[in-house]
Amino acid sequence: MSIVPNFLKEKSSAGQMVTYAAVALGAWLAGMAVLHHLLTDLPDIDSLQNYEPPVVSRILDIHGETVSEFFVERRLIVPITDIPVNLQNAVMATEDQYFNEHWGINPRGILRAFLANLRHGRVVEGGSTITQQLSKVLFFSQQKTFARKIRELLLAIQLEHNYSKPEILQLYLNQIYFGHGAYGVEAAAKTFFGKSVKDLDLSECAILAGTIRSPRTYSPFLNPKNAKHRRSWVLSRMEHSGFITPEQEKEAEALPLITEKPANVNSIGAYFAEYVRQELEPKYGDNSLYQGGFTIYSTIDINMQRAAEEEMNKSLADFDIQRAKEKAAEERSRHHGKKYVAVESTATGDPGGSSKSHSATVSARSTPAVAKTSAA
Repeated sequence: MSIVPNFLKEKSSAGQMVTYAAVALGAWLAGMAVLHHLLTDLPDIDSLQNYEPPVVSRILDIHGETVSEFFVERRLIVPITDIPVNLQNAVMATEDQYFNEHWGINPRGILRAFLANLRHGRVVEGGSTITQQLSKVLFFSQQKTFARKIRELLLAIQLEHNYSKPEILQLYLNQIYFGHGAYGVEAAAKTFFGKSVKDLDLSECAILAGTIRSPRTYSPFLNPKNAKHRRSWVLSRMEHSGFITPEQEKEAEALPLITEKPANVNSIGAYFAEYVRQELEPKYGDNSLYQGGFTIYSTIDINMQRAAEEEMNKSLADFDIQRAKEKAAEERSRHHGKKYVAVESTATGDPGGSSKSHSATVSARSTPAVAKTSAA
C-alpha cells in the first residue's frame, strides 16, 4: 500500500510533463535554428536560368566535320528532344525508378540509406534521386557529410518546385560524368561509340546508363566483363520497369560489346589545331577558348588532311625500314672486315703491335679486299 499522498503524485506527474514539454520545445527550437541556417546557406537555384557549364570548342573543316577540340570538360550540350527515350528510360530505371512520381526526394530510398549509414557510422550510401544527384554535382563538393546531405535534400525540393521533370532530366544528362573525360551524354556517345547520342541503339543506351554509378568500374574499355554484366542488369531493370519488352532485352543483350575506343578526333590535323589555338587564345583568352563552346570554321579538308598524313606516315615508316636495313648492312660490313684482317695478321706472325692496329683502322673504312692488300 502506497503511503505517498495523492497530491504529491499529481505534482510529480505535472513536473514530468513540464520537463518533457521543455525538452521537446528545446529540440524543436534547435531544429528550427539548424534548418534556418541550412536554408540561408543554400545556393541560389535561380542561377540555373543563366547556367553555362564548360563546353567544348570545336574546329570544323570545310565540310562541317570536327577537326579538333579545346576543352576543360569534354561536354556538348544537347536538348532533351535529341536524347533517345531508351537512354532516358535506362537512366531512370537504374538511377531513380520513381523519378516521375516523387517530389525531389524518395523517402524509402532515404530510409534505406539512413539505416546503412547508421550501421557504418558514416555516409556510405546515398539513396539519392536524380534531382538530388543534380543538386550535388551542380552546387556541392563530393565530400560526404550529413550537413551536405540535408542541404542536398532541401535543394532537390526547390529544384522540383521550380523546374519540370524534362528540364531536370536534361540538366542531369548534360552534366554528369561518364568517364574517359566525357561529361554529358553527347560527349559520352562520341567517346564510347563515335556517334551522336541521338543515333544510339538500345544496347548502347544501356551501356552509357550503366557507367554513371562508377565510370571506371563499368567502362567497356577498361573493364569489358564488368560492363557486359552491367549492361545486362540495366536491360533487366528496364524490362522490369516496363520500358522494354523481354524480346527487346534479349535482342540488345545479344549484341557485341564495343571494347575499343573510336579514332581520336584530335589525332588528325594536330599542327593545324595548334596554329588555330595560337591565333585565338591571345584574342579571346584561354577560359573562353576552352570553356566557351566556340564553333571555329576553317578551310582545312579533314579527308585530304587524313590522306596526306597517312601517306606521310607510310613514307616515314618506309624510310625507317630502309635506314634500318642500311645500318644493318654497314654493321655486317664492318664486322666481316675486322675478322678477316685479324686472321691475316695472325697468319703473318704479327698478332699484335702497330701492324694490327693499322689494319683495324683501315678495315673500319675499307672493303675486306683492300684490307687484305694493305696487310700484305
